[in-house]
Amino acid sequence: MMSEEETETAPEKLALDAWHRAHGARMVPFAGYEMPIQYEGIVAEHDWTRGHAGLFDVSHMGQLLLSGPDLDAAVEAVLPIDLSTLKLGQQRYSLLLDENGGVLDDLMVSRWPNHLYLVVNGATKWDDIGHLREQLPDDITLNHLEDRALLALQGPKAADALARHAEGEYPLSALTFMKFGQYTIAGHDVTVLEKADRIGGLLRYGIPDFKMSRHLIDRRMAQMQSEGVDFRPNSHVGVNVEVEKLLRDFDAMALTGGAEEPRDLNVPGRELDGIYFAMRYLTQQNRRVSGERIADKLEIMATGKHVIVIGGGDTGSDCIGTANRQGAASITQIEIMPEPPKKENKGLSWPDWPMKLYTSPSHEEGCDRDWSITTKAFEGRDGHVTRLKGIGLDWLGGKMTEVAGSEFDLPADLVLLAMGFVNPVHEGMLDGLGVSYDDRGNVAADTENYHTSIDKVFAAGDMRRGQSLVVWAIREGRQCARAIDEYLMGETNLPR
Repeated sequence: MMSEEETETAPEKLALDAWHRAHGARMVPFAGYEMPIQYEGIVAEHDWTRGHAGLFDVSHMGQLLLSGPDLDAAVEAVLPIDLSTLKLGQQRYSLLLDENGGVLDDLMVSRWPNHLYLVVNGATKWDDIGHLREQLPDDITLNHLEDRALLALQGPKAADALARHAEGEYPLSALTFMKFGQYTIAGHDVTVLEKADRIGGLLRYGIPDFKMSRHLIDRRMAQMQSEGVDFRPNSHVGVNVEVEKLLRDFDAMALTGGAEEPRDLNVPGRELDGIYFAMRYLTQQNRRVSGERIADKLEIMATGKHVIVIGGGDTGSDCIGTANRQGAASITQIEIMPEPPKKENKGLSWPDWPMKLYTSPSHEEGCDRDWSITTKAFEGRDGHVTRLKGIGLDWLGGKMTEVAGSEFDLPADLVLLAMGFVNPVHEGMLDGLGVSYDDRGNVAADTENYHTSIDKVFAAGDMRRGQSLVVWAIREGRQCARAIDEYLMGETNLPR
């Protein structure tokens, strides 16, 4: 039988636990964590801090980043504080109140750009976090920065010690009582330029909201902003941002704009209204759901229409789910390739993408699906599509042939082209930079250093490899960051 001590939860480790142990710290349990209390000796360290400066790890404290609509009013319901007087770069001591106005705890609150940053008591942080989640409105995002270290530098020489390592837009002398600023101690200043009016790329504008909640993007963005990343939306390089200026102002550039040039369908009738690329349709719905203005002069809706989706991948599935939610009269998905087997033959497909029939929840919600079909033409009336004319295919030895007598017509009020992407958009940024392309039209760069043909310009993800999976984008993004760090510093300790 286990003792009471053995059943207790083991103390958690700080983010810098390994560093402390490597430098000889004596670690003891405190507030649910293993905390360093001394290195050489308590008296010597106390005297040094009184006369010089001592660095204390207080990462057991809870660090919270709050954002959302009417943030100040929401937070004032649980803090007895007038946040309208809390200016950017200021912090203040306050209390955390229960629903009856009783005091639960004390905390620090700071004004960050578009956020409030709270530091709560380490011993009771889980209770405080739970109370805040319960009392704050649902549209307030609470991001617990649990993987972030928190250090306290104290002593008469603290400013001098920090000045040797930190750089920022304000001198350290500006950090008077109850003020803060962002400073870089290690790493590089990072600026993200985004052509859309909100950050997130395809995660924001492309993936339907019913598949992924947008608060996940906002939460991650808030974390990155708190780390010093400068996000600049409405920055279309090669359009309203000069390529030459970027090359002058920045020490390195990473091209990660994806492969956005859609594959088109050049058949008779393609010019008819009602035939659109899938991403134009999906992006509109993202904006519609989030209450944003749709800049496109033509709103694309499936309500009451016979919808045909051409393409059998994820994007086609997203179109089906969206059209169902808009109340389409019928939805038909057609694919040029043969129907995959219901069970994967791993001996033939692994380690490549599994070759088996993919059925998404959007398919299950309702649609007709057909394979080995190609579109021959579109017909219309008064300039608008009304029918799709197609024919069946035979696939023998990897080659397709049309099946005589298999011609058919389908009613079509809305046709969505979801046939993938061919390469990144060349016009504007890429042609302006003058980068070299590979034989598929992607930006030419290897996977060792991700360097393009232009000095200090790198490329990663779909922009380099072509249309692919998000796991490849993550991998290449990390490796590209490492390559840039090595390029700038001559060496790097970032993982590959």
